Amino acid sequence: MKKILFSDLDNTFLYDYHDAKYSFVEIIDKNSIKKYISEDVLNLIDDFRKQGYIFAINTGRSLVNFNYVKNYIPYDYVILEHGSIILKENEFDNIWWNMHSESLKEFKECSGKIWELKEILKKKGCDIHFSNRYASFRILSINGHNINFSDENGLIKNIQIFANEYNTKIVRNGNFLDIIPKTAGKEKAALYLINNLKINLENVMAIGDDYSDFELLKVSKKCACPLNSTKEIINLVNSKNGFIPLHSGLRGSIENFTLLTK
Repeated sequence: MKKILFSDLDNTFLYDYHDAKYSFVEIIDKNSIKKYISEDVLNLIDDFRKQGYIFAINTGRSLVNFNYVKNYIPYDYVILEHGSIILKENEFDNIWWNMHSESLKEFKECSGKIWELKEILKKKGCDIHFSNRYASFRILSINGHNINFSDENGLIKNIQIFANEYNTKIVRNGNFLDIIPKTAGKEKAALYLINNLKINLENVMAIGDDYSDFELLKVSKKCACPLNSTKEIINLVNSKNGFIPLHSGLRGSIENFTLLTK
C-alpha cells in the first residue's frame, strides 16, 4: 500500500525560532537568516520513507531558495513556486512544466505570457519581486500601499481580470499576492503526482498553514496544520476532523508529524 505525505515548509516545520527543550538542526537560510527544524521531525520523515512511503515538500519557495535547506531534509519530491515546478530529488519534471506552456516557455528562460503580465502590472503601480523565480512573481504592494484583501471588488479584482487574460491566476501568500500559471497550484501538482504514482486518495496526507495550502488540504484524506495557521486553514482542518497540535513551533511540528507518519 502506497502512502504519500505532502508538507509545506516555512512555518510548518521550518521555523525562525526554537525551543531549547527540543533538539534541532540549525540552517543558514537566505539572507543569512538562521532557521530551525526539529531533529525528531527529520527522524520521523526518514522512518516514514524507510517504510516505502513517499514524502513530498510542497512550498511556494523558488528553486534557488529551496537549495538553502534541501540538504538537511530527507524527501522524495519537491513542488516549488506553488505547484509550478516538480523535482524528483534533482530531476526536473519536463512533462509537468510543459503543461504550463500557455503561460511559460523554456525552463529558466523567464519568457512567456506570465512575464508579459509582470511588466504590465509594474506599469500599473505594482511593486513586484521576481528574483530567482522561473514560473511566478510576487506582488508586494500596489501603488505604494499594502494589499487590502478585504477590497475584493477593487484592485485585486482588476489584477484577477488581467491574470485570466494571460492564462495565470492569483495565489494569496501571507500578505502578498503570487501570480502563477493557471495550470499550476499546490493541489494540482499534488494530484499529478498522486495519479502518476497510482496512489489511492485514501492514502494521501497533507500539512499546511497558509492560504495557498487550502486546496491541497481540502483534497487530502488526512490533514493537519500548525497552531499558528490562518483562520481559514484552521477552520478547514477542523471541518475535516484533521489534527491541530496543542503547541506551536518545533514542538507542534513534532506532534503533527508523529500523527501523520504513523
